[in-house]
This record gives sequence, structure tokens and C-alpha cells, in this order.
Amino acid sequence: MMIRKIILCWLVAAAVCSCGKEEDVFIKLDFSNPDSLAGKQQVIDVFSFFKQTDVYNLLAAKGPDIGQVQEMLRVEDRFVLSTGNGLFAYNTQTAGIEQIAVMGRGPGEYLSCQNLTADSSGRLYFLDYFGQRIRSVTPDGASYSEFQPVLDNKHLISGLFLNQGDLYLYANNSVLNELYLYDLVNNSISAVSASEREPVPGEGIAGGIIISGTDNKFIYNPFNDTIYKVAPAGVQPEYLLYTGDLRVPLETYITFKNPGNTRIRIKNIIECAGYIFVEYGLSPGLGLNRYAVYDKEQRRILYNCAFSFGKLKEPVLEYKIFGGSKADEVLFLVTIDNEQTNNYCIIKCKLP
Repeated sequence: MMIRKIILCWLVAAAVCSCGKEEDVFIKLDFSNPDSLAGKQQVIDVFSFFKQTDVYNLLAAKGPDIGQVQEMLRVEDRFVLSTGNGLFAYNTQTAGIEQIAVMGRGPGEYLSCQNLTADSSGRLYFLDYFGQRIRSVTPDGASYSEFQPVLDNKHLISGLFLNQGDLYLYANNSVLNELYLYDLVNNSISAVSASEREPVPGEGIAGGIIISGTDNKFIYNPFNDTIYKVAPAGVQPEYLLYTGDLRVPLETYITFKNPGNTRIRIKNIIECAGYIFVEYGLSPGLGLNRYAVYDKEQRRILYNCAFSFGKLKEPVLEYKIFGGSKADEVLFLVTIDNEQTNNYCIIKCKLP
């Protein structure tokens, strides 16, 4: 089903939260104790923790060299991979890889790909940040289109995600926290009346992290530790991911300089049925990524962990977690210690 409208969310360059007694309002994920984060890390085997796992080895796949994978998305029987070489799809039925979009400046090509997502029909959408366009393509690469929202020269679109059938954008360097509707057909923007929602303190997000989730979408604001749920009427605070004195200062996010003492940097958050996976690093040095597994029913962090992959025969260099296409699914992209091209394994996991 073709998307008819885009909701454009303009976000301020920085925000201050004034939510009062946050512990009483939010579900609290407490990351404020550096000893509990650094000193009690567990190693959890993926094949033991998850109820069901399916492994797809790209080393054995026929097709071109895909390069380094940056984003991954499952659309029915295909895994779509955004890389430095273009947009590719691994077909689980044929065990083959095909290129579905090409990087470049020509017709039907794009300059960059971020926030890869898909609608209910499986059609792909992503933000071409350097081209300042929305690109759209089918998983088999047969149909391609692009959209260019009309913005003034003070704003850049810096994020994109689908939520409940609508495609949201957010733009940086904005002054007001206002929502806008963007009509794809007419290329027109209309403001959502302020009377339709209550303004939420801190909803403007600088450096916000778009959170993967199947049924809902969330945005994490690192400057007030708040996770906001995106709804048609606006954004509402849902979780407090509490980092306390470990919060990275605003100037550190802007300059990317090491703050010198122990800080926690939230890198990615995946929300799914029953659990929230929080990927983070500790500075100085940050080191290898760590994960916190939060149980939404028990309302507590179950594990502060790294993951292992006992059934894989070859050593693992690194791995990354992505949200699945279903609420009870997460995906692992595992880089194998192998000098061949396409040295990846994809592990589709069903939550326990």
C-alpha cells in the first residue's frame, strides 16, 4: 500500500526536560552505576537464550561483493543490506545476493542511505542525507522513486522512520517543536494544529536515536535521558533511560571529544515484544559494545552482557543487533574472521 502522507517532525537543536518526578512517571532503566555496568558483564550464548534461531551464511551466497554492511532489514524472504557499495538483497529462497540500488549521481542512484525502513507492502524507504531526498525502491529493485520535501535553507532532514503507516521525518536546526504533514502527491506541507496535542517538554531532540521497533517507534533524547513514543498526535514520554552522572555532556556530543572520565554513550536501542536491547559503550575508550537486556514485564535490567555464538564454526570478529520484521524477532549480523568477501552470517532469532 502506497504511503499517502509523511509526518514531518521538526526538532530543536537542544532540549531541557522538566518532567518533575520522573521515577513516578516513566518506566526507569537505571544505567547510573558504572560498577554494575563495567564489573558484572555476562556472556550469553545467542543459541541458548533465544527460542528459535535460523542462520544464513552469506559466505556461501552467489552474487557481488557487498562491502561493509551499515544497516539491515528483513522484508519477507529477503534481508536488505545497506553498504558502502550500494543497496543489496540476500534472498533466503535462492541463497543469492542481488544489487537493488546503486550509489552515484545518475538517474535512479543515490548518494547516501540511512534509516532504512519498509512499509506494510514491503516497499523500502530511506533517507539520502547528502541528496536531501527520500528514496524508495521495491526489495527486488524493479521499481524506484524519489521525493524531495520542500524545506527552507535553514533546515536539513536528518532522520526518517515509519510508524503506524506514516513516514516520519525530523529536521535539525529547527526552532519550534511542531509537527507537519507532508503530502507525497502534492508535495505540500501543512502544520498540525497545536490544539490537537499538548506540547511535551524536551520533545525536540538533538542527536536523537531512532529506536527500532515493529509496532511502535521511539526516539531517545541523550540530553534528558528520556525515550519518547511516537504517536499520531505527537510524541509522548514513555521510558526514562537513567544515566545519571554518567550522561555524556552536550559539548561532548557536539565535538565528539573524549570527556575524560567514565561516561556512558547510548548507541542503539531496539524495542520488541517483552524486551528492550540497549547497545552502549563506556568511555574513555568506549571499547567493545555492550548490551543491556531490559525485561518490560519485570521492569528491570536482566542482563548486562556481551553475546557469543557457540554454534558458529569460525571465529567472530564483531556483531550488531537489528530489529526484526515481527515484534518477537531480532536479527544479528555477525562478521566472521575470514578473508573472503561477504564474510557475514545473519541470525534470525525468535524471542523467548
